[in-house]
Formats: sequence, structure tokens, C-alpha cells
Amino acid sequence: MENTTEINYDAFEDIVIADDHLNGYDYDRCKNALWSIHNVIGKIKSNSTPELVHATLYNLYLVGKLAAFKDSSMDALIFAEYEKVKICGRLQKVRFSSTFKINIEKSGFVFSDFIFADGDEPVKNPSLNKVRQFTFSYNGDDFTDVIFGLKLFAEICDKYPTWKHAGGSNAGIFFPNGDISIAFKGADMKKKEQEYIAGRKIKMCDMLLEDRFNIISGDAKAFILAFDEAMNGLGYDYGDRIGGNVDSPDRWDGKFQVVYTKTGAGTRAAVFARLYIWEDRMTLRLYFTDIDKHRAYIENAPAHIKNAFAFEGGDCRTASGEEACGGGCQMMKVYTIDGQWYSKCCHSMAHFADPSVQKLPDYMALLAEFFPKKNKQ
Repeated sequence: MENTTEINYDAFEDIVIADDHLNGYDYDRCKNALWSIHNVIGKIKSNSTPELVHATLYNLYLVGKLAAFKDSSMDALIFAEYEKVKICGRLQKVRFSSTFKINIEKSGFVFSDFIFADGDEPVKNPSLNKVRQFTFSYNGDDFTDVIFGLKLFAEICDKYPTWKHAGGSNAGIFFPNGDISIAFKGADMKKKEQEYIAGRKIKMCDMLLEDRFNIISGDAKAFILAFDEAMNGLGYDYGDRIGGNVDSPDRWDGKFQVVYTKTGAGTRAAVFARLYIWEDRMTLRLYFTDIDKHRAYIENAPAHIKNAFAFEGGDCRTASGEEACGGGCQMMKVYTIDGQWYSKCCHSMAHFADPSVQKLPDYMALLAEFFPKKNKQ
């Protein structure tokens, strides 16, 4: 497509949809529908807490992507349980976030006509992950054609799965921003992608100014900032998002989590580090494989590094013949330190309690040992 003058997609009269995005539907209905879903996404973003916005919009995108129209009126969708669907490049079962149903209903969406799996008794507020099928509609009277717009917009966004470059989902960078202008004639996809990526980068020092992080001590914030800078230097970042366990803030994995993956990777990318944060403490968790290959390094490392590998407890139950590890262990960590054999649950090892700026060089040296930079030819 040739570029046109910049379009103000916040004005209904400026909407000009490209023919290849109409998907065979009536032009005026497509225009009304895209305008409606654009406004609904704006409502969700304004009514949801920051930590829920992305999860809510990604789940809404999944409904639009995978559900089918209930009938020819195209004002309701039927979502049936799929055994396996391709999400972020992997085949997996659809799992909605636990707060999705409650949060999305506040914006006018309605879940109905639940069909349960055999043997499951219907409950007043069923979990969507325990339902075989449900109908999805919209009862708000402020916008029209929302459901049709949701389906159309999800299909259009699916043609541009570029959000992975900004650390997000396969929904495209456009769905969570409600940017319906990608459907317009003359839309410059590459330019828009670059603009979103540039505008989305949030410095850690600015992120920690949010009121919700007032519980974090000055020393802990100093370590977070130093660790973030060091991780950036190795090619990792936190994706401009600090998640929060809003419903269960006392869980073992912290009230807040900072997750580090390769810069530019998607949401399903391998995790290299996590910070678990509570009001009174913080834990750094690093992720390693092939530990035996680095035995000599660990055996000669400072005590606070070595003790994260050689410690009592945290053993994987599968090592003693049980069918499954109670901690949900996907893979045992088997290695030898100072002649002693260990078989740890993958959730229990490489935890560093109360990390400090003084110990930061040791953590980064450990990461560099396991993940050395490759020299470019």
C-alpha cells in the first residue's frame, strides 16, 4: 500500500478501511464495528488496573480469534474448548486468566449458555477453564456491533504478529492499543511498529515511581535499578512490566514479580531471571541447566553463590520414585557439588535471598558463566 497523509483514527469520519481487510463484509458495518471495538478497548484500559490491562486484552483477543459467530446476525460468539491451539508459536490449550471474566464483565461483555465437562456441576460463577463452551456477547448500549468488531479486529491484527518485538503477545502490537488504523488504506505497518516500540519502553527508574512500589525499601530499589542496568547490558530486559499477585499477595513467589527474558523476545520466551518482591524482603531467582558442566565454577564461587546449589531440602520427589513432584516440577536438576549428588526440584534451586548491590558482580559473573556472550564472526 502507498502511504497517505496521517489519519486521525480517533475521529469516526476519518475511518477509511482497506478493501483487503473487509473480509467480504459490508463496508459501513465494518467501519461501525471497528469504531465500536476501538472505544471498548479504550474503556477497558481506563477501567482496569495497569497489571490487568494486558492480560485482559490478550484474553479478549483470544476469544475474537478462536470463537465463531453464533448465527448470521454476528452479534454473539460461541467459544468451544480447543484441545490444542497455536498460541505464540506453540500448541497449547487455551487458558484464560483467573480475573478475566470478572474484569471484562465490567466493560459490558456477557458470558452465558455454559456447557460443562462431564461430571462437573454448574456453579454460579464458573471458571472459564472448567467450561466446555460458552456464548460471548455485549449488552452495552453506548456502542454498536462490538462483537462483530472484536472478531474482525482480531482477524486483522492476526495478520501482523509483530508485538513479539516489544515483549508482548501474538495479538500484534495493535490489538492491546486499540489501534484500528492498521485496517486503514495506506497504513504503514513498519512505521507504526517502530513508533509503538519506541513509545512503550519504560525505564525501570520511572516504573518504580508508581505508588504501588512504595512498599519496596530504598536498598531493594537500589538493587533493582543496578540489576536492571546490568541485565540490559547482557541483552535481557523486564518487558516494561512488573506483575503483581493482586489476589494472593502472600504467595511464595512474591507480591510483585520482575521477569527478565531476552530483549525482543515474546511472552513465551525462556526466562533467565526473576525478582520476587514482598514488603519486607526480596529474592533473586536465576534459571540454569547443565549445572554439572559448571561444577568447578560453583565449587569455587563465594558462599552465597555456592549455597544456592548445595543446600539441604528442596529435593525433587520424582527422584525417590514418586510419579510426580508436588511442586509441579517439570524437570529435575541433577548435579554434583564437592562430591555430593543432588536432585533438586526445578522450583527450589538458584534462589538468592536478600540480594544486594554489593553481591551484584557475583550474580552477573554467574550468569556470564552459564550464558557467555558469543563472539560475532
